Amino acid sequence: MCDFQANTCGWDKKPDNATFIFQRHSAQQLENSNSPGPVQDYQGEKNKRFMIASIDRADFNVENEIARFRSPIFKSSEHPVECFNFWFNFGVR
Repeated sequence: MCDFQANTCGWDKKPDNATFIFQRHSAQQLENSNSPGPVQDYQGEKNKRFMIASIDRADFNVENEIARFRSPIFKSSEHPVECFNFWFNFGVR
């Protein structure tokens, strides 16, 4: 199981011409860096768990920006019954 507590679990943080870069942060780290993001994790904590947040370039006014966070390739024979489960937060400036 991957919950991003130790690393990004092999996910590609910036594939194929994506504008955004995904990074691991706690809600407290996002708040301390003045980056947009949730004020707490899905359990209501600020500094207990890590999440993946997309950080944009300095110019936030570019149209048609692309954000991708691509999973590693899984062989169905090795992972026959699995799914992805995400909590997500969209913030727009």
